[in-house]
Amino acid sequence: SRWYQRRVHGGEMKTKNIAVGKVNEEVETCSIPMIKDPTLINYTGPPVIKVSCGKEFSMMLDLDGTPWTFGSQECGQLGTGTDGSYNSANSKVKMRNAGISEPFKVSRVYERDNRSKKTKIMQMMKIKSISAGTNHAAMVDEMGKVFAWGAGSFGRTGLVMPWTLTHPSGCRA
Repeated sequence: SRWYQRRVHGGEMKTKNIAVGKVNEEVETCSIPMIKDPTLINYTGPPVIKVSCGKEFSMMLDLDGTPWTFGSQECGQLGTGTDGSYNSANSKVKMRNAGISEPFKVSRVYERDNRSKKTKIMQMMKIKSISAGTNHAAMVDEMGKVFAWGAGSFGRTGLVMPWTLTHPSGCRA
């Protein structure tokens, strides 16, 4: 038996279990309603100076140089340190991903030591620019250092790691 998932318009997730001669289908819908008209979000931080939108998440940069994220965190693209996955006891599909509907303040950045292969926390400088990709994100600080996180497949994050990163990590040239 094999499981596969595909995302369908409107936040639905269709899951099929392909077994010998039988197909079971389950539809998981997003509990947060789709917003069709411009609506103020619940944000009380400094004025926002930049916005960037990904496939199912958004980023903001405030006047103080702090990045904020919200939306789907399925690929770690919110920089929260998690992909939001959790087990659902009442479902055939046990793994689900929780999103964040209010802005999350990204306040930590990391760097990987090439010698020891360990990751260490760095001091976060003011951020000057942000960019939201499909399922990944990037930002540049005031010193010109680039940080990326989220889905790392196909070299999207520029970090030479094909796996998902759930926190901003420094890129090396």
